Amino acid sequence: MSAENVNHPSHYTQGGIECIEAIRASMQPEGFQDYCKGNVLKYIWRWRDKGGAEDLEKAKVYLQWAIDSAEGKSNDDKPVMTLSEALLYTGQLLSNEYLSMPYDDEDKDTKKRKTAIVDAIAALEDLRGMLNENS
Repeated sequence: MSAENVNHPSHYTQGGIECIEAIRASMQPEGFQDYCKGNVLKYIWRWRDKGGAEDLEKAKVYLQWAIDSAEGKSNDDKPVMTLSEALLYTGQLLSNEYLSMPYDDEDKDTKKRKTAIVDAIAALEDLRGMLNENS
């Protein structure tokens, strides 16, 4: 079992930002606590059949994040993004995915994915605009 796989998996970090921080920034504390609770249940549910003790360690990490959030503690070892920054970053990731897709307008699945990405980016920009108006 690797502590790296449990605490800070490299495949969940892009541009120096860990995915969990973007998720945390995109939600109110109660939403983040519920997100953590769902992950605790998932890892406990499957631990015997899939990840073994490592899944229990992952459940423990999510439980600690939920406890910390419920107690109003922040994750001081990582920079916390604002919601606007999280939305911008998510939009950038989606743009990169769009640009990396093959140019094939005849393929229905590619066209659907491109349309979904463009729609998601537009929705993120709308949310950022509303946040900036209310600031």
